[in-house]
Amino acid sequence: MSVNSIKPVASPFVTGTRGVSGRQLGSAHLAAYGLRGWLGGLRNTDMAQWQAVFETYSGAFGLCHARRTIEALSDWSRAIERSAERDIEICPLSCPTLCQDECVALSIVAAAQADTCPAMQACAFALIGSADIEPVVAGAEAFGAELKSADCIVEPATLAALESCGGANAGPAALQ
Repeated sequence: MSVNSIKPVASPFVTGTRGVSGRQLGSAHLAAYGLRGWLGGLRNTDMAQWQAVFETYSGAFGLCHARRTIEALSDWSRAIERSAERDIEICPLSCPTLCQDECVALSIVAAAQADTCPAMQACAFALIGSADIEPVVAGAEAFGAELKSADCIVEPATLAALESCGGANAGPAALQ
């Protein structure tokens, strides 16, 4: 599947761009939307969130690739939940911004896709607050690989353009 064949995703999550191309923003959007929906569904046992992610991914990637991507997303989300020694913040599924933890999680995927191991490990440690990063790293690599196979690349520059959060109380980064 080429990058031109990824279908636009109709979602309230992204309302425009801020100095990045729509393709780049779309990739970050898809990854963040999936993580947000999957973690939210795990925490609240809310299948509606999982269904929303499935519909979004199948619309963007097609049914077959969406299933593989969601399987990797599910494994990664579970690894984050099991390994984290603190509560991982996520915004509501329809929120148009990213919180700091979502920015860090996307950085793990971007580093995995770029094959930059030290950055990936540092981000994984920062996200979960634990030295038990291997399941999180492995999950991010698998999820990133599935996204990449659909030409859905989460660029590190995109994350910086999204005004990534600075400190723990820095607030959300806008995706507008």
